[in-house]
Amino acid sequence: MKTRYVTFFLLFVASALCGQKPLALSDSQTEVRKHLFEGNGLIHFLNNCTVKSIDAIDQSVFKKKLATVGFYASMDTFVRIANDTLYLNTPSAQYLFKTKDKLHGLYIEEFENMDQVMQKWKIIQPLQKVYWGYSNYYFKFESQHDVSLNVLFKTKKHIVTIQKILPFKALNYDEITQAQWLMIDRANTDIINTLKILSETLALESEQIYAPTNGRLYPKPLTSTERMIGFVHFWTEVKYNFAFFSQVPDVNWNDVLSEYLPKFASEQTTYEYYSLMSEVCAKLKDGHTNVYYPIDTRKEMYYPKIVLRSFENGVYVINTSKKYSDVLPLGSKIIAVNETPVDAYIQNRLYPYISASTQHIKISIALQKLFEFPLEHKLSINYVTPQGKSPNYVFSAEQDTTSWIVEEEDSEPLEFEALKNNIAYLKINTFADEQVLTDFLKIKDTISNFSKLIIDLRENTGGNSGYGYEILRYFSTKPFLTSKWMTREHKAAYKAWGEYVSTPPANEFEEECLLTFKENYWHVAPPDTIEPHLDSLIKIPIVILIGNNTASAAEDFLVAAEGIGFVETVGDLTYGSTGQPTFIRLPGGGTARICTKKDTYPDGKEFVGYGIKPKHTVKPNLQEVLSRRDVVLDFALKLNP
Repeated sequence: MKTRYVTFFLLFVASALCGQKPLALSDSQTEVRKHLFEGNGLIHFLNNCTVKSIDAIDQSVFKKKLATVGFYASMDTFVRIANDTLYLNTPSAQYLFKTKDKLHGLYIEEFENMDQVMQKWKIIQPLQKVYWGYSNYYFKFESQHDVSLNVLFKTKKHIVTIQKILPFKALNYDEITQAQWLMIDRANTDIINTLKILSETLALESEQIYAPTNGRLYPKPLTSTERMIGFVHFWTEVKYNFAFFSQVPDVNWNDVLSEYLPKFASEQTTYEYYSLMSEVCAKLKDGHTNVYYPIDTRKEMYYPKIVLRSFENGVYVINTSKKYSDVLPLGSKIIAVNETPVDAYIQNRLYPYISASTQHIKISIALQKLFEFPLEHKLSINYVTPQGKSPNYVFSAEQDTTSWIVEEEDSEPLEFEALKNNIAYLKINTFADEQVLTDFLKIKDTISNFSKLIIDLRENTGGNSGYGYEILRYFSTKPFLTSKWMTREHKAAYKAWGEYVSTPPANEFEEECLLTFKENYWHVAPPDTIEPHLDSLIKIPIVILIGNNTASAAEDFLVAAEGIGFVETVGDLTYGSTGQPTFIRLPGGGTARICTKKDTYPDGKEFVGYGIKPKHTVKPNLQEVLSRRDVVLDFALKLNP
């Protein structure tokens, strides 16, 4: 399916948001886009919660609620999805509602299980075709049809589509007038109210704690009980499942419970609640253990289009939108933020809320957040330009539609290029997409024609380790080992017996009981052995490029590659975090994850919390970054593995 995504930086002035009426917009396009985020929060909630069958709800109440947004039960035998028509089969559990003029529709189809949902989803979802927006929430722009605003999503029992057709044509956002954006806002308000009705009606009562709370159409602060439920849930999952307490020996997790319970009981906004949750999470110092703010809460923050990077002598601007090209030149050094020296600002205002396994990633995340501030506030910076001037600048929440000074090209999951001197260049940008394997199999037979292969993993943040292992099978002449892993194991009766075991334990059983009592018993899995594709072997010297963004499954790839003998690595320390996180929902629409699996080299050597160090450390300086010179690749081109 071809998709067009249009990215907007939500730079806007906060307005008073209340009531059920559409907003009078000062900047219509940006404000409507903000409103769209609220709809995505409700969709995310419905997608993840346990839902009722429609037959189990009060049909008359449900229909009355839908009538308030103009939807009435319809006997039509078709529904529009995007600009296509889906004809209905009467025997199935299908529920169709339309407005009286039949222009707008709500369609719900119910299934017995998730397998049936996914089978139908494969039929319905491609009907979107080319769209503008999100996969669940999108516009259709075509010359032959009026513009429509559409919602298409699935729950664990349903597929739901909502469509509002607008009385004008356009081919993109730029052709929409101010008056037409106001029409879109009214249509969008109806859609969000419809999603709110579905959330209140279909989701179990016990699920409502996880519904988003911060939208303009559904403002509802979390209660102290709800906040503490979320904290205790996270705390408990960490206590029994977190894999890296050994890397935070100074943290007493039981003390964290007693210290923070009163803090969560005190009155606070949803944003403040998630900041406090992030503070707790940051104590664990793990890159696969994180708290994620709800969608409708994240929109309260302003993010200027500026990219920063840390070098040995400070923090520098390496890219901005053209809006800031004159006032904040590339190469400017940041001195202070809100009149606080930048190092102190990062240490006191950002680090307490960042969970990262390594210091180099902690600073990287901090720089992504350095210029973030609430919409209703402003943020000032002091800096030194490359010309030696020392101005200050005050950011406010303003729309910025200008392009980047340095435009990054769109990347594919896998990219292949023939370089000079008969060198092949294979850039693997992700292991999260099976397309990586499909694309690799298309070009693998040509690689043998080259004298050297450079594999670039610098932008590969992980995914499925199996995809990486499958690629390595074509380069290995022998079976190779994957990472060794372990996970904590809890047996309630063993913990009870362990309280009475004397030290030292008399046998293996007593030792297991004692370790379980101390919450330190582990299931240890040996490395897997991967057989090579000897019938399709590619014999070629290999150099691997790595960096701070090489993470998770990409680090698993490096562990296996080193075991094969591919030790010529160039670049910088890797991310230093991998594992298998378990996800939990949090009150108000956010989520958290906890790393449950500890990976090491086959011999037990650790890399989580440290990063994998390249054999040849090569880091660009400021001028090399600004000039777009790839010194890491240049070094690899000269290397003779």
